[in-house]
Amino acid sequence: MPTPTPKPTIVPTLQPKLSCNNIASGAFEMRSMYQAATVSEENTCVSQIQNRLCTNGQFGSWSGTYTQSKCTVSRVRFENNTVNAGATCKSQTQVMTCENAVCALCIPNNYTNISCHVLSDASTTTSITQYGITWTFSSPVKFGKFINEDYWVIDPGNGISVQISPPPLNGLNGSQVNPRGKHQPFDSRAGNYDKNLLFQSGGKIFAGDSLISTISETSSGDDKDVLGRFVADEHSFVQSAAVLTALSAVPPPPTHFDHQKLVDWHSLGHTYNGCQNSMGTSTIFRLC
Repeated sequence: MPTPTPKPTIVPTLQPKLSCNNIASGAFEMRSMYQAATVSEENTCVSQIQNRLCTNGQFGSWSGTYTQSKCTVSRVRFENNTVNAGATCKSQTQVMTCENAVCALCIPNNYTNISCHVLSDASTTTSITQYGITWTFSSPVKFGKFINEDYWVIDPGNGISVQISPPPLNGLNGSQVNPRGKHQPFDSRAGNYDKNLLFQSGGKIFAGDSLISTISETSSGDDKDVLGRFVADEHSFVQSAAVLTALSAVPPPPTHFDHQKLVDWHSLGHTYNGCQNSMGTSTIFRLC
């Protein structure tokens, strides 16, 4: 018998699974989606990472529930934090866009102030009295108080003429503008007295000046310090002192946000580093 011819073995050809664009079959495509398309500044864009499976060229459904591909945050910023009475605060709406889990810078972003306050016109007066000391002005001036109860007045541009009561007399009741250094004109009985530093009643103060006026202690007997301790007369030559500061514009009220709520004393030409003895070695009073 002839030998039978063997039948050929048929090997099935395996077809490669189809990819989904650049995602291989069996792999996941990822994306970030957002809960809302637009939120205000006090809120944040909430994102969610979603995925879908590629199976032989076909994507399955996306996971997750967020549907927004972008999220924008809008805010308002102002050109200045204060404007003069009668002026208008100039604002700018700025938008930040978040996409694919990355948030860009706000556009535009050239205004930086969170709030803007329109300054009110201050009241006017021809005299101010504090701690028994009276300053009288040759013409009405705008005035107000700092948070520490010290008074400020507005220099219209040519200075403010100030009469002081009680006036300086025989080395007592001295006044000085912008004290610094160890010499003082307040009381001749104290050390480092220099009458050349004395501010004369009727003189002028200008924007940036602080005038310190005093009433000298002339009565006999015992006095008490701030802790209630008795102080000998020779240790306390000043009965009271008051500060009057001249400004070029009405200061804004303190903001309820952030930590900067004070007038910049460096711009006024003063430096207060804690409590310093304003009279050098002879203690008359302390500026705190």
